[in-house]
Amino acid sequence: MHNRVSERALPCTTAISNALQMEAGVESRIGATLGRAYCGIVGGIFRHEFAVLGPSVNLSARLMWNSQNPSILVDNNVRLKANKSFSFNALPPVKAKGYANLVPIFEPISANEKTWGKALRDFVGRRKEIDAILQVARQVAYSNDNAKFIFIQAESGAGKSSLVVRALSLIKKMAITARKHLIVVRNLSNDSDRMVPFR
Repeated sequence: MHNRVSERALPCTTAISNALQMEAGVESRIGATLGRAYCGIVGGIFRHEFAVLGPSVNLSARLMWNSQNPSILVDNNVRLKANKSFSFNALPPVKAKGYANLVPIFEPISANEKTWGKALRDFVGRRKEIDAILQVARQVAYSNDNAKFIFIQAESGAGKSSLVVRALSLIKKMAITARKHLIVVRNLSNDSDRMVPFR
C-alpha cells in the first residue's frame, strides 16, 4: 500500500492538477482520501446512477471545497501510507460528515518540492542575469504591458534553480515594497511530465 500511495496515487493527483493548469488553464482543487466506500447502482428502476458513497468520499469532497486547499489536500490515512518521498504540511483540521471529531488534513509535498525554493544565503554572482530578470519584473509590475516570459537555458548543474530562487526572493521583496500583489506559480517536472508538451 505504501508504494501505491507514493508511486501512483499522489503523483497521479499532482499530474491531474498540473495538466489542468498547464493545458486548460483551469485551477483545480483535489481532495484525496483512503477508506472504505460503497460502489454500485443507487436509485430505482427508472432513475438510477452508479455512485461511490461513504465517509471517505464525503471527506474528499470537504477537502476539495476547503478554502485553504492550495490544489491538493489529503487525509491522515494517505499521509500515514505514503513513504519518505513525500512530506506533508499540516493544516487546521476540518469538520466532516460521518466523522465525530475534527479530521486532520495535510498538503502533500514531494521531496523535490521540499528542497526546491530555498534561497541560498551565500549566493554570489549572476548579477547581470538577476538584473535582467528584475528589469522584466519591474516592467510587468509598473506598466500596463502584457505578461512576459523569461527562458533560462544552461547545462545541468550550472545553477539555474539557484538563480531563479534568488531572483524570485528579490522580486517578492520588490512587490512588498511596491505594495503589489504577487502570485508565484511553480512546477517541478518528473518522469510522467514528459508526455506533457512544453513541460
